[in-house]
Amino acid sequence: MKLSIKEVCEKYNVSESSLKTKGQRTLNSIKKKYGVSLEKRGRGAAAYYIELFEDDCRALTIYEEGKSEIGLNEEILRLMNWDFVAFLAIIISPLLTFRGSYKDFLKYIGVPTSAEHIISIKQALKQLEERDFIIYKEDKSTDEGYFVAAIVRSAECDMKTGINMIRKCKEIAENNNKRSWIPLLKVWIGVIEAEKNQPFTNEDIAKITGLSEYQIRESKKLLESNDIFKTKREYIDTNLCLGQSVELNGFYNEQN
Repeated sequence: MKLSIKEVCEKYNVSESSLKTKGQRTLNSIKKKYGVSLEKRGRGAAAYYIELFEDDCRALTIYEEGKSEIGLNEEILRLMNWDFVAFLAIIISPLLTFRGSYKDFLKYIGVPTSAEHIISIKQALKQLEERDFIIYKEDKSTDEGYFVAAIVRSAECDMKTGINMIRKCKEIAENNNKRSWIPLLKVWIGVIEAEKNQPFTNEDIAKITGLSEYQIRESKKLLESNDIFKTKREYIDTNLCLGQSVELNGFYNEQN
């Protein structure tokens, strides 16, 4: 969770002056007392802190991780939503490995913990293992529901996309009352791939992402309205459209 200086002080019962003047000593004290590491981001009035698990320095959710890139390929883009989010969560985790309970995992991807969701995430992890994307092993030494999941080497060697893309898609989805940010991310990455062979059609995006034409149209509309990219139709003449070309906004797409 992202915390302001004031929120850190209130939550961990420390003074603002000690946090500012004896920063590392105060953070060490919090870690010893509460088992939580705090990582400072930014400076001055804009500074904030990210809470990290003690055992693996993993942020509490994938949206707060500091990684700039994660690896994906087209086959992974076509995975069902639970599989897709599970894969993202593991690859964003430190050392491309997640160790913790199923409840920890659900919290990490920002999903409410429930028996139904635990069943869904178990199925997703099993399917990812069966498709040779991850190594997945349940830890049955206790009844805490712990497991270890790690990305296989071949799955990290393809295309790159930024964690900031995930954050932006989540923001757009929330601002537009969309249930899921995943179609936005899939279409964004699909457009980046299709841009290499312009002009392209929505059918080309569908082949890359596995999404329906409706999902593609709606996601493109939101991404364009947020200035992620701009598309335009390409014609041979006034009656024959070849497809569309895209101009990517360098501010959002520079890492690609």
